[in-house]
Amino acid sequence: MRSLFKTVNINWLFLATVFAAFAPTLFFHFQYHNDLGYWFDREFGPHPETGHLFYFGRPFGGMLLDLQTNILRMFPTLTALTISRFVSLIFIVIFFYLTEKILRRFTNLTGIQRSVFLLVIALQPPWYEAYVWTSNLTPGILSYILGIVSFLLYSKNTKKSWRDYFAAGSLLAVSFLIYPPGTCVFFWGVFILCSFGKEEYKFRQVILDGAFFASVCLLCLVFHKIVVMGPVCDSYWAKCVSWESPTSKAYSWSLFLNPLEKLEVLWNLTVVTSVSWIALLTKVNAIEALPGLSLLALAFGPFTSKGGIQFTKQDWFKGFGYSLLFLFVLNVPNLVTNGAVIAFRTVAPNTIFFAVAMVKILSVFKNQNIQKSIAAMSIGTLVILCIVSSLKLVDHYETAWAEVTSDPQVRELCKNGPRIGPRFAVIPVVAKYLRPGYFSDADGLDLDLPVFLQDSTPSICYLLENE
Repeated sequence: MRSLFKTVNINWLFLATVFAAFAPTLFFHFQYHNDLGYWFDREFGPHPETGHLFYFGRPFGGMLLDLQTNILRMFPTLTALTISRFVSLIFIVIFFYLTEKILRRFTNLTGIQRSVFLLVIALQPPWYEAYVWTSNLTPGILSYILGIVSFLLYSKNTKKSWRDYFAAGSLLAVSFLIYPPGTCVFFWGVFILCSFGKEEYKFRQVILDGAFFASVCLLCLVFHKIVVMGPVCDSYWAKCVSWESPTSKAYSWSLFLNPLEKLEVLWNLTVVTSVSWIALLTKVNAIEALPGLSLLALAFGPFTSKGGIQFTKQDWFKGFGYSLLFLFVLNVPNLVTNGAVIAFRTVAPNTIFFAVAMVKILSVFKNQNIQKSIAAMSIGTLVILCIVSSLKLVDHYETAWAEVTSDPQVRELCKNGPRIGPRFAVIPVVAKYLRPGYFSDADGLDLDLPVFLQDSTPSICYLLENE
């Protein structure tokens, strides 16, 4: 045990820990939230959300979701969702392997510190939900991978050629057009270099990185306005439509609103990040998020220099200033638009603050045994919380699905035709099955249940036919 972090490859340790934490959900068959949307239609065609994704700037996300949907329509069974989760887990491991590559290339962090850095992030609710919620594979995980690969290409050479900018910018653009929050993990690399880099990362370079990122995002917005909202929307099989009313300002720009409103959005996003697994126990508010907020605050402390904390006035200033800057940058998609989505799925980039804080805590202790003890207790606690979460989630959906499939009223309604959603709203077992419940307080899944029931009814009937 004493030499665990020396003898075991970090990537294998990461894989074993994450698999142990997520394992309960790999051996049960259930849907989460709107995963039933894959089988809303029985023929090959678009997912119900595709037109909406095209409308507000995520065309590549819509196309990938359609690809995923049509693959799953060939296998109308909940088992297909379990296989999808296994695929999602593989992609999550790939993402954190690439993140570990940044840590190994650009920092002097020890094996213990790198392991804790990766696992403290991966075992947070936003990443757990990205794995459980199969519809999040294409808009979330793939976008994160492209964002981190973009940084690796961007940072490959000190003196960058146009080819470096083109390669990194192309991947960043694809990531943006899949899922804008995923693009923000590009700044994970910048944050890591500023925090733990082998050499000092100049503020001038941070500004240049931000200018490159902003330029790519602006080009994507122009592409969406001119190309996607024009010929693509007129020709693609899923017409661009908004779920909002014509007068709604949701998803519109709001750069010049009251700064206090923006600060409130940033605060709410920070609270959702900080609440972590406390969402299992209680409703979310700032009081329940206090332990997480306290840990998050440590990321704003003095930056680590070559593996050790430097408690100088300059380092305190840099620690607070840079962390505040990156907190804003990692949340910018929700700060520049109306209709900010305060949810686990949109704050995944923020989880890097937990990792930065934990590395700073470990750096205070020079004794390796103390570092190992802190690492084991922290990661062990997160693993237990993940397992408890998995068992609770599986118990809810497995029990509810068994009640749905055995309910004679449900089966009778399905025999009369699949598109009878409104009548399902009065059947308690169906309402229990589809109500998001588990993550709803922290992730904004308080949907209009009758509408959700109506949209999910064809899928439930289709699955019942293929039991």
